[in-house]
Amino acid sequence: MHGWKALVAVTSLAMMPGCMRWKQVPIPTPPAPPNVVSDKSRVRLTSGQNVEFLTLVVATDSIFGVRNNDARTRLTISFDQVRRVEVRQKDAPRTMALLGAIVFGIYYSGAAGLGPNR
Repeated sequence: MHGWKALVAVTSLAMMPGCMRWKQVPIPTPPAPPNVVSDKSRVRLTSGQNVEFLTLVVATDSIFGVRNNDARTRLTISFDQVRRVEVRQKDAPRTMALLGAIVFGIYYSGAAGLGPNR
């Protein structure tokens, strides 16, 4: 593999989190039914820590689910410890901007045999 191809591959892998975003999930108020979140999610605690979950159930008084760790442990958190609940989603505009920046960088640098600096 050429050096510039390896550089492009490493850069794209390093910037993959730029293709995702965290969107806040509304917390139901009683007597609403629990909200089940099946995507990867995270809970921001009032202590400043983040706890990531694979599956999550947002009930009216607590949050419980399976953590995103090697042991896949179950965890319950009371609402007085929760600052916000967020779910991970794909972000198409950021992805397109990232791909555009990579293509522009390859073109401008002349790595593809095109552009002003070849």
